[in-house]
Amino acid sequence: MNESQIKHQFLKEAKIGNGRAYSIFSANRNVDFTEQIINISVHNYGYDPQCEGDRADYALQFIRELEESQKQKVLAAIKKQLAQVEITDDWDVDQLLILRHCFLKNTTLNSANFFASALTPVPATSFG
Repeated sequence: MNESQIKHQFLKEAKIGNGRAYSIFSANRNVDFTEQIINISVHNYGYDPQCEGDRADYALQFIRELEESQKQKVLAAIKKQLAQVEITDDWDVDQLLILRHCFLKNTTLNSANFFASALTPVPATSFG
């Protein structure tokens, strides 16, 4: 498989949420999966989030393995997405907030300061 096919296969497996994505990731350390990891970080691809929950931990397993520059790119994309949060984006927002929480409490990700101001407080009147 060429690099494009490897990335496509990784994203396909990651959207499903199975372990094959991690196998592809581990076997292809020379491939930059940053964009695909951003994709699975900012979107909750759970088939039924009410039953399956979020996939924040699933995304974190990949983020932790990235080189620092790649990790910063993922964190910046998540922060940008958080700044654009709308109340109607329920399942994706849940996952983004869980990821933010994990970053803030996990000092090994070197991201606490990065996310300290990621969210602007939402006025109580925004909740219908």
